[in-house]
Amino acid sequence: MTTEVKEQSSVDEPKDGGQTSVFGFIGRYAVTHTVVYFIAGLIFSILVNYRELFATTAYSYMRPFDHPLVILGPLLNLFRGALLAVAFVPFRKVIVGSKRGWVYLFSALWILTNVGADAADPGKIEGFIYGDYSVGLHLATFPEFTVQTLAFAWIFHTWERNPRDKRVFIPLIAALAIVVVVAILGVLFTAPA
Repeated sequence: MTTEVKEQSSVDEPKDGGQTSVFGFIGRYAVTHTVVYFIAGLIFSILVNYRELFATTAYSYMRPFDHPLVILGPLLNLFRGALLAVAFVPFRKVIVGSKRGWVYLFSALWILTNVGADAADPGKIEGFIYGDYSVGLHLATFPEFTVQTLAFAWIFHTWERNPRDKRVFIPLIAALAIVVVVAILGVLFTAPA
């Protein structure tokens, strides 16, 4: 019986034996979060036309699309990613130790940072209760945060289970370098708002 339990549990073990450091976990989380946030934001800003959307009265609280902080937003998400990672450190064995850990991470993030977030924004439960947004505006937010959260959870889980895998590491670090360059050049070459 003991042998069966050991054999079964070893099937789900990460390739590095689950011995990644807390700082490695936080770093990989922050990098993955930032890269996925940037790519999803870029794609959905084109599909949804954020420039026009941010100019509507429903988003009157948003900064203009070309504001320096909006341009730096993806890069500044390194800090948000690190902060979120710290919250998940106690659960990293559950996330990394299971082949379905990405589903657990996706579910937690989708509920806690999106739908269940403590904000009266479109797409959030409190937005439905306290905000005066159309149903269409609420539903319009779901594709982006669902795709973004799903992609993040899967990529992070894959990298965290195989932290030395260059097929994951190199593209994410290269994409992070692009985020840094785009953010800095965007601030330097965008006319002041």
